Amino acid sequence: MGKIAEKFGKYVSDTVPKNPKKIRKLLGTAYSLNGFYIKHFPDKTLLPHQQYSWAACNDYMVQPFKHPENSALVNIFMPCELFHAIGMNFMFAEGLAGYLNGTHAEGVFIDAAEDYGVPKTFCSYHKAMIGAALTQVLPKLKLVVNTTLMCDANNLTFRAIAKEWDVPHITIDVPYGETDSNIKYVADQLRDFGKELEKITGRKIEDSKLKEAMEHEKRSMENLRKFYEILPEKSLINALTPEMFKLFLSHVMMGSKEADRYFEMLVKDTEDAPPRGNEIRLMWGQVMPNWQKPLRDIFNSSEKYHLLASSMNFDAIIDVDVDRPYETMAKRLIANMGGMRGTDRLKKILEMSKKLHADGVIYFNHWGCKKTSGISTLAKNMFEKNGLPTLILDGDGCDRRNVSDEQVKTRVQAFLEILEAAK
Repeated sequence: MGKIAEKFGKYVSDTVPKNPKKIRKLLGTAYSLNGFYIKHFPDKTLLPHQQYSWAACNDYMVQPFKHPENSALVNIFMPCELFHAIGMNFMFAEGLAGYLNGTHAEGVFIDAAEDYGVPKTFCSYHKAMIGAALTQVLPKLKLVVNTTLMCDANNLTFRAIAKEWDVPHITIDVPYGETDSNIKYVADQLRDFGKELEKITGRKIEDSKLKEAMEHEKRSMENLRKFYEILPEKSLINALTPEMFKLFLSHVMMGSKEADRYFEMLVKDTEDAPPRGNEIRLMWGQVMPNWQKPLRDIFNSSEKYHLLASSMNFDAIIDVDVDRPYETMAKRLIANMGGMRGTDRLKKILEMSKKLHADGVIYFNHWGCKKTSGISTLAKNMFEKNGLPTLILDGDGCDRRNVSDEQVKTRVQAFLEILEAAK
């Protein structure tokens, strides 16, 4: 599959400048065929919840290519319960960039963004999405909406694309601090957004549909919390790509029937897993370069090295009030680790690492992510002071040209040898 993907990516890169609409159609078809294949011929090395996440997330990624007139562009932290309720699709930056990377085609879009004037030091996920929009491979969507949470690039990327497309752009401002006044401030913005969404689409957000979405979310949150209560005493085999897909389900897909089913399956698979054994248990800090072969070779379906969680998959676990949807969505934004001070974010990762009996932490410095790399030295000091060996791994979650597989392999293997010696 690797060689086929490389050839496909080269064809995409060569054709985009000449015929972007052809590539748009080709990618939509390729992702649709991929969805058919993974549904009917799932990877048998994966657990049921992992197989399901692959298919469910693929379906969500395909819809904006098929129905751009009924789709919005969002960032990963945007609460999408209103989209679920009104029956609207969405594309999000990190997901699109990940899929472009999966077809070995991210480079041509990143180059297009840099040619447009985006700095090389900008987040590669966002550059890939900007380039896809500028080249018209990503079709013009109905509107653009994002939050200010976590990523500095949000305030630039989404405004630029909305201007290029000449479509409505809405930003949800997320302040620091979980106070009643801040929750009201964000909830009021979300209510206003809901009214604007109704105007833009010409459809009404029905109370019953929104409540249904919140009920899905309530069960999902309860099961996500239950998963982290069970996992400390279980030996659950994981893989990089399913852990990355979990980000879709714990963020933009939260409130969907697919997320509801996924987290139920996750709990069952964890309950059925064998007791915690002598495996090396790893916590992953921040985004995950699931495409890198040396990392896949080490962690995918490994009985020896267990990837417990990406810290982004427990960044906002809250109690859901079905009868107060806007306040619940606001709280999910404000309570997110990404909006906390750096030391508080690291304390949350440390707390979960201890809870899950992690033997060590791999803290990933994604290219262009200042909020991550800016506290990496602090992370290493804090974790190791509390008995958790830590590897600070520089890399790129999206642009394969920015990393060396051999260097990553050498550094990770050396770190794992240290953990094995201490076991």
